[in-house]
Amino acid sequence: MSVKRVAAPFLLLAAACRSGSPYVVTVRADPTRDFATTWDDPARDTGFVSEAPEPDAPPLRLDATILVLDLKTLGGVDASVGILMTKQLLTRLEEVQGVKTVSVEDVDTMLNVEKQKDALGCASTACAAEIGGALGTDYVVYGQVGRLGDQYNLNLTAVASKKNVVSARMSELMPADENELASRLPGIARELINKIAGGGSAR
Repeated sequence: MSVKRVAAPFLLLAAACRSGSPYVVTVRADPTRDFATTWDDPARDTGFVSEAPEPDAPPLRLDATILVLDLKTLGGVDASVGILMTKQLLTRLEEVQGVKTVSVEDVDTMLNVEKQKDALGCASTACAAEIGGALGTDYVVYGQVGRLGDQYNLNLTAVASKKNVVSARMSELMPADENELASRLPGIARELINKIAGGGSAR
């Protein structure tokens, strides 16, 4: 066993104990005592004890098919931003295990002309549920990209087709910069899936 002692005007006292393999450390401040470190393993006598790492979270998964409608643009945001963000959203959702996506381009080959028009103008829970039901998808995601002053506002709504209820809503404000919007989208997509999964599986 090795012991180190040094005089210090102000110090932190740490007590370390081991239960199994990880160390547990308790620290408190005491300006009147010397500093001492004691280790029962000289090979680990470094003066510091690291906490055991947190266990990895299970991978995000949702076994569902999601229809993603084109994002609408508001407040002077160029229509091309909505189109490109829709494609990015489709890609990011597909990165989640178990998720399959359907785009508006896919809808063109699966629905008649009347239903295609409904899908393009869909902006309500009932409309989304009807379109999703016609396609046999579990969820429909629709939303808008707008501008508020010097910020972008991205709004997404996920509707459970079979239950005709909103499963998740997202509203994010960020600097009105297209690079910022693109960099935020992966995290927003995962948070949306987390909210959907938290509301129960569609299957």
